[in-house]
Amino acid sequence: SRSTTLVSAAQLTAQILATDIAATGSFPVTVLNPAPAGGTSAAATVAVVNPVPTLTSIVPASKIAGDAAFVLTVNGTNYNNSSIVRLNGSDRTTTLVNATQLTAQITAADLALAGTPAITVFNPAPGGGTSAASTLTVNNPVPTLTSIAPTTKTAGDAAFILTVNGTNFVNTSVVRLNGSDRTTTLVNATQLTAQITAADVAAAGTPAITVFNPAPGGGTSSAVSLTVNNPVPTLTSIAPATKTAGDLAFVLTVNGTNYNSSSIVRLGGTDRPTTLVNSTQLTAQLTAADVQAAGTFPITVFNPAPAGGTSVSANLTVNNLAPTLTSIVPTTKTAGDAAF
Repeated sequence: SRSTTLVSAAQLTAQILATDIAATGSFPVTVLNPAPAGGTSAAATVAVVNPVPTLTSIVPASKIAGDAAFVLTVNGTNYNNSSIVRLNGSDRTTTLVNATQLTAQITAADLALAGTPAITVFNPAPGGGTSAASTLTVNNPVPTLTSIAPTTKTAGDAAFILTVNGTNFVNTSVVRLNGSDRTTTLVNATQLTAQITAADVAAAGTPAITVFNPAPGGGTSSAVSLTVNNPVPTLTSIAPATKTAGDLAFVLTVNGTNYNSSSIVRLGGTDRPTTLVNSTQLTAQLTAADVQAAGTFPITVFNPAPAGGTSVSANLTVNNLAPTLTSIVPTTKTAGDAAF
């Protein structure tokens, strides 16, 4: 029974309580006239339907990829004990705080990857519906880089796998060499491996290794240098090995090992214009002045830093011309003549 007022023989009003419509459902309404005689009318149904929820804000609005599970607070209107918070359309365990606030359990798996999952509130039928979405931003952390292995290679080495150690690595982390992405594999949150190509270590230098985590959030770590050292060159032969004093300028061929585009042929310790033929041969331009005078001149090959060094020497021998004699003046003298 509900508190009832007679309006007329054809109309009544009744006080329906808030608790009567706290939950959805279809509820029969009847009119009872008490004994003697009287009776109960046929029923009419009042349908209590869910409102469409709204969502105005979430707290927190951002997290870091890899964070632990947490409780998300959802603010809005038209919430009841059937309201469900959803993440990307998937239900999450929800608690009703009041008609304008819910809390939901967000799992560690929900935060494993950076992204912008949509948070909505769903009120089931009858009635009901889904609120507009609010974005929970899961940011990538800023990576750090503490060490690499190996730290040095020799120019001309083959391709290899570089191990990168640090923190805040995720499956979208990318190892970069001088700012250029390299194929990267996530080992765990503190280690990555990257494929370094033979071209990356073809020449001596100190390329910068960094780790990049993409947006949302993310950023680039500080750099650690991979030192690509020049090898120490060797010199096994030169051609020609001899010249004659006064000859013209010529090209000297130098044979050995560990040559690259930075290798320099030196004559007596002085650089000469050098061309790389391949890793075992160089050519150098020697001038006419280099062979103007007879002598023995050391030829070396120098590879600059990092590392590098100077080869042992091979001698370029500049020979004097063999003289010829065609005539003398005078051809005769008399015994006892003075010096002349």
